[in-house]
Amino acid sequence: MPILTCVNTEANETGLLGFGGDDSGANLLAEFAGGMFITKQVALGFEFRQKQNQLSALSEDHWKDLFLAWFPNKNLSITAAYLDLGVIAGQEDQTGFYISLNGTL
Repeated sequence: MPILTCVNTEANETGLLGFGGDDSGANLLAEFAGGMFITKQVALGFEFRQKQNQLSALSEDHWKDLFLAWFPNKNLSITAAYLDLGVIAGQEDQTGFYISLNGTL
């Protein structure tokens, strides 16, 4: 089920680079996420986070990811994702893969 959230913020890179700037002012930004079970044990989904440009020296790119999660039983899950965070604080090509293993007793 897709979820849309709107956030009113002045954050630069979600607050990592502070708040406000030379092009400051709070903006309404969208965050969108969705996922769906394609079998009883496998889910596929995506997330998107809109970013703003308030600093003239640094630009912000929108964040997005795709994920695949496997739930072999109620106590174990494995999630793999591909993330594209664009440019963060002037560092190009902030993309990569993520894997997570969660278990409970």
